[in-house]
Amino acid sequence: MTLKAYLLNDGYEIDNWGLIAASEGLEMLLNNSGISITKTLTSKEMKRKSSLDKLFLFNKKVFNENTRLSKYFSECLLPSTADEFDKIAKIWLKGDGGSIANKFIADANQVDIVIFSGEGSCYRKNIVAIKGLFMIWFAKNYLNKEAMFCNGSITLDHVDAVLPAMLRKVADSEIKIFVRENCSYDSVLKYYPDLCSKIDMLPDSVFALDSTFHQDYNDDYFTFSMSMLPMDFSEDNLIDSPIYKLLEATLLLVPNVIFLAKDKEDQRLRKLANLFQARFIGPNYSYKDVENIISKSKFLITGRYHHAIFSLRSGTPIIPLKSSSHKIDGLIRFYDDFPAIFDPSNLIKETPYILKTAQQILSNHEELRERTYSKSKELKDLLINEGYHL
Repeated sequence: MTLKAYLLNDGYEIDNWGLIAASEGLEMLLNNSGISITKTLTSKEMKRKSSLDKLFLFNKKVFNENTRLSKYFSECLLPSTADEFDKIAKIWLKGDGGSIANKFIADANQVDIVIFSGEGSCYRKNIVAIKGLFMIWFAKNYLNKEAMFCNGSITLDHVDAVLPAMLRKVADSEIKIFVRENCSYDSVLKYYPDLCSKIDMLPDSVFALDSTFHQDYNDDYFTFSMSMLPMDFSEDNLIDSPIYKLLEATLLLVPNVIFLAKDKEDQRLRKLANLFQARFIGPNYSYKDVENIISKSKFLITGRYHHAIFSLRSGTPIIPLKSSSHKIDGLIRFYDDFPAIFDPSNLIKETPYILKTAQQILSNHEELRERTYSKSKELKDLLINEGYHL
């Protein structure tokens, strides 16, 4: 029997290579487990709490979500603490939780299982994390539905630490939790060691998709994309910037570079591409185009999590840069060949070590590619064979 599912935080409508690939992989894995997505709450809807969240001036939100006015116009009343879960749930049941809450209840009553895709959300007081965790808990405890958290990274720390107790409340409701990398698994167990029987670690859903391994290729280039951490770009004088000097030195090892930039904040890479007279892969390309380009490159330098997965899936070695969370660190722990991860906010110091890593990759390139592809195939097989089970 196929279970009808309500997917929270559906990323298909976000114009991002990684999110589109992850959504395709997640849908495939759920289908393999006998679960069909029939209702969705999009990532944009998950991020919105108040109708005032729609108001922007000069690309900045006019009202903070914590202002009294914003709370007055709330479309989705949410708990601030784990203690408030039952109180807010009763308000939702009376129809006073807001328009998004009412939509959720109506849609959830038409499915068998509610699934929260935790992509990019579960840290500190992030609204998507609080909304998603509360919704799957509510579905389980008040609507008598099956529920699941999957394909997400989780960071539990001591800064604005309301999320740990909320996650604990979800886990204690016998809701299955699947995290996508080692650091998230460790983060949960550091807070709650007894939850080891209630959480599983399965690789990111992108690993489940078909991939290409190029055994014979003659393209002599490396690929480069940004990190979510700030990097000193020095746009007024690019040739003196740390990022320019890193690329200039790397081009002495490999004669060409291709820049990858889908996200709005990464479009400034076009200026570097013009300076180096290099190819620029921008928003008009699909994630499959990007993965194909990466698969033929010598290596990828990146701080973008899914760009790194595209590379590893095809066997292409990576030089990883830290991101704004531990997800890249967790990803790299799957691979014995890439123990180092570099700080993109400190490139002046890190550049010599990045170059040394590039030289090591080039000196053992074919064997390294085969090992990388083989490990990625293991991760794919693990995903396909294990799947998301209740």
